[in-house]
Amino acid sequence: INELNGTIATLESSIEAKNNEITVLNGEKADLQTSLDTKTAELATLNENLGKVTATASEVLSGKTILTSSGLVTGSMTNNGSISQTLNAGGSYTIPKGYHDGTGKVTAYSLASQTSSTAVASNILSGKTAWVNGSKITGTMTNKSGATVSATTITESGANALITIPENAYYSTSSKISVSIQTIKNEVSSIQNNIKSLVTSTLGRSQTFTYTFQKDARVIFCFAGATSTGRAGLTFNITGGTIIYDYCGAYQDGNNWIDMIIKVIDVKAGVTITATSNNYMSHYNILALE
Repeated sequence: INELNGTIATLESSIEAKNNEITVLNGEKADLQTSLDTKTAELATLNENLGKVTATASEVLSGKTILTSSGLVTGSMTNNGSISQTLNAGGSYTIPKGYHDGTGKVTAYSLASQTSSTAVASNILSGKTAWVNGSKITGTMTNKSGATVSATTITESGANALITIPENAYYSTSSKISVSIQTIKNEVSSIQNNIKSLVTSTLGRSQTFTYTFQKDARVIFCFAGATSTGRAGLTFNITGGTIIYDYCGAYQDGNNWIDMIIKVIDVKAGVTITATSNNYMSHYNILALE
């Protein structure tokens, strides 16, 4: 009986130990169930979130990946990094498709650098505008297109008469300059007063004349000869002059030859003329307008 009682006690102890193990296992089971429920809920949330992912490969940076409801997706979006561009006024730049890191920039050249000019307001027709070195200016030049303006000053310049334009302005081919008849008469009178006879018609055979011009002048040489024994001739030396008219002619009147020589020459101040007639020259005139 004692032995049986000892066996019973051992069994009861073993049963109690097993009950304790069962209790522990039941606790662990409960913990596992709780963990499983949590993970199931998290998985459900993840699946719900994955269903909300709408990005495609072209919308994900190249080399990067995302997880979608369809699985892992590798991006194909081009990485442009930093791109910069400079534009002129009115220019455009097409931004390349892809990712930009935010450090690139599009810069416009300054207006001054694109409107480099030398004009000032007085060079531009009144009422017209222009951009000059970044600033907008309005022209002040008077418009005399098609107008008739009066001039009061005529000056002599060598062989030419110069009419002074009365004011700074824009003139077209239809514009006209009006000069009074009296002004022209006064100038003609002044020119006539400046004509000097360097050699008179009384000078004749075998004579030499020398003269140095004090200023620019137009010189007219008139040589004439009439003789039955020889041809009239004149030797003259002039440097720095430009011949603008040259005539030489002769005709016979009975036994006499009538020779005519006319030369018109423009000379500069400082030029010296020397003329010598031969023994058959009847006379010659030299006139100068200085």
